[in-house]
Amino acid sequence: MCLTVILAASFLPPAKVDGLGDSDKMGHFLAYLALSACWMAAGEATLRRLIVVFLGCVVLGGAIEFLEPLLQRNGSWLDAVADTAGALCGVFLGWLCTRLIVQDR
Repeated sequence: MCLTVILAASFLPPAKVDGLGDSDKMGHFLAYLALSACWMAAGEATLRRLIVVFLGCVVLGGAIEFLEPLLQRNGSWLDAVADTAGALCGVFLGWLCTRLIVQDR
């Protein structure tokens, strides 16, 4: 679900949101936080999974920013940085939640 929302929001025409101006960095951060946390929670909390999920999110965010100019949108390295920061926080949040749930069993 998170992946579908991210892809739709990335490739559909941009919508203006009042109060945000041109800054959508918080949206990028929160989207990749949710995506990486969900992917982490979907399996065992291992270091390998943490690395794979993080790198997968970074590659996805970078690829989207690279492709956006081909679709009449503006790709931004700052968006990729926000994606990466969200993914980093999300993998650790997902890892922590998964570890806490496993300990409670």
